Amino acid sequence: MKKVLYIAFALILALGLVIPLAGCGAVGEPGLRILGEGGGGGGGGGGEAGTTLSADVTHTGYWTITYGWAIDKSVTPDTWDLFGGDTGTSNYTICVTKDSGTVEAWVEGTICVTNGGDAVATEDLAITVDLMDGYAPPRDFLTSATVDVSGNPVLDPGESFCYPYRIDIPITDGEFPQPHAGGVYKVTAHVTITNHSGHLGEPYGPSPSSLSAEFPGSPTLINNCINVDDTNGGSWEFCESGCVSYEKTFTCADEGTNDNTATIRETRDSDGASVTVNCYALEVAKTAETSFDRTYDWTIDKSADQSELELEIGGTFDVNYDVLVDAAYTDSDWAVSGNISVYNPAPIAATINSVSDIVSPDIPGTVDCGCTFPFTLAAGETLECTYSAALPDASTRDNVACATLQNYDYDWEVPALPSGTTDFCSEPVPVDFTSATITHIDECVDVTDSYAGSLGTVCWPNVPGHFYYTRTMGPYEVPGDYTVENTASFETNDTGSTGSDSWTVIIHVLAPPAGTVEIRKFYDTNVNHEYDAGEPFLSNWPVSVDGTGYVTPKDVELEAGEYTVCETVLPGWTATTPTCVDIVLEAGETETVYFGNICLKPSGGKTLGFWSNKNGQKLVGADDLAMLSGLILVNGGAFHPTSYSQLRTWLLSATATNMAYMLSAQLAAMELNVLNGFVDGGAFYIPYGGTINNLMAAANSALGADGYTPAGDPNRGTQEFLKNCLDALNNGGGVVSPTPCPIP
Repeated sequence: MKKVLYIAFALILALGLVIPLAGCGAVGEPGLRILGEGGGGGGGGGGEAGTTLSADVTHTGYWTITYGWAIDKSVTPDTWDLFGGDTGTSNYTICVTKDSGTVEAWVEGTICVTNGGDAVATEDLAITVDLMDGYAPPRDFLTSATVDVSGNPVLDPGESFCYPYRIDIPITDGEFPQPHAGGVYKVTAHVTITNHSGHLGEPYGPSPSSLSAEFPGSPTLINNCINVDDTNGGSWEFCESGCVSYEKTFTCADEGTNDNTATIRETRDSDGASVTVNCYALEVAKTAETSFDRTYDWTIDKSADQSELELEIGGTFDVNYDVLVDAAYTDSDWAVSGNISVYNPAPIAATINSVSDIVSPDIPGTVDCGCTFPFTLAAGETLECTYSAALPDASTRDNVACATLQNYDYDWEVPALPSGTTDFCSEPVPVDFTSATITHIDECVDVTDSYAGSLGTVCWPNVPGHFYYTRTMGPYEVPGDYTVENTASFETNDTGSTGSDSWTVIIHVLAPPAGTVEIRKFYDTNVNHEYDAGEPFLSNWPVSVDGTGYVTPKDVELEAGEYTVCETVLPGWTATTPTCVDIVLEAGETETVYFGNICLKPSGGKTLGFWSNKNGQKLVGADDLAMLSGLILVNGGAFHPTSYSQLRTWLLSATATNMAYMLSAQLAAMELNVLNGFVDGGAFYIPYGGTINNLMAAANSALGADGYTPAGDPNRGTQEFLKNCLDALNNGGGVVSPTPCPIP
């Protein structure tokens, strides 16, 4: 009996009998649910184990047009260069562009599957769906799709699970357009497993279907209108492409980059625009140089070391005067001045209405910028100004310079409009008179004297200033009382102010005494024709005054008058001063007359012959040769004797053909004379005009200058003169005696 039932059920399945379980649903709502079964629970053909399935399907039709929107935000201008106090208004524009829309149509729903068995889980579960478009066959099949069962690929015995699906409807036009507005669509699901009872090993299962009500007659519009939200605070609705603009004002409080974004609320698409605010300040710098006047008040005081004197007739006395000038000063006219620079660091011009300068607490300075205000200061340029201010005293103060800038409200569309001003000021600069420039007034005086004339100039700070001079009082020819008054004065160098002071000396001139003539005779040791301290005086030397004879030393008192004083030149003596002197003797005056004399004696020199004979040979030793080798001796070339025989030959060979050779020989003989004590090197030789030592040094130098002086040589004459002097002395020529000779 069971076999008959299984066969009957199998036939039913084979014939595709479908038992409807529910009616059709409306379009957009769940449609029919068709239960499909396959096989029996727990058994299968040929006695194999398997399971059964049941399934139903729902679907809903959708038709949409989704509009895409593009958004663009811009701003003009996007950069503002501002000074503090300026404003800049930018214009933002938000534009949205709506496209023609994207059409979509689809059917979606669920396929719910139940494992009807009580012992076996499903194997290889698979689901496909077919979509029929409601047109008459053969155009009724539209498309098919595979359903994703990965969410629950195996159904346990008795388990049910619903699998979602979606089938997109291709969009077409023409005679049979898709989607089919108002059409009736059918969805058929094919559910298979490979362990279905009666069909083990092959895909098998139910195929439930669902019919929709009429498909929507028109599409649903998505994002047909949008809302745009702006981070600056505005919101706008757009249903078509379009633009909206708004303004925003910026100041230096917004310095930097100001980002702004407009966002489509529905799609979250956005675009941004930024405004960069660059803020600038005028850079004001200044200097402060102080100055004041210093006026000097001068005084003068004249004094002397004598106020009363007694003088003899013809007498004099030196009075020493002192002129003292001194000064004190008074300061006035304190002031400050300097330079003010206003630099524009901005890339835009600056309109400067004024430049001012204030010294604390509120003393305005006078400013000169060499231009007319308002003044346009170009970008990167500097306005140079000067200023000055009079001050009441030398107190330390602060000084500030300010440039007043004309501010503007800048707009993206209309010309800028003036809007208030802003002061840009320098750092305070100290006004300090420590290093001030001082204008000195009457800092110098020229001092004159009624006697001495111009004494000189005295300037601060070299005070007090003293002028010293000596005035000789007298001589007076007539006895009596005399008054000598003279005045010192000054005049300042700037204002010409003057001052003076005087000093008086009373002089009593006495009757004159007799005058005195002092007659002295001295030995002129250095033959310089005048008396030198230390030279010896000679006594008992005959002298006379106007013919009246005396012997030295002699003081003769005479009346004032003119006299002739003479000496007598004794045999063996030579006068070195005039032998008669005319004098004028004043009353009370002492006149001293000096007469100089010398006496001569032989030099003691030995000749060339002496030094080349046996007498000289006895005296010449190594020290003599060494001394001679140190001289500049020549014989046509340099001569440095190392033996007496060389010296003798050289002396005997000397001739005047080369005057230098003969001068060398005479010099060598004199050097040997001095070294061996025959001649006093310090003795004075009148023809030469100096000492023998001086003569030898001159000869040695002449040889060093020219060692070959034949006839015609320019140096021959000088060497010949020196040679003759040495020759005379080597032959005992007279020299001044270092001490006086006996007076006859």
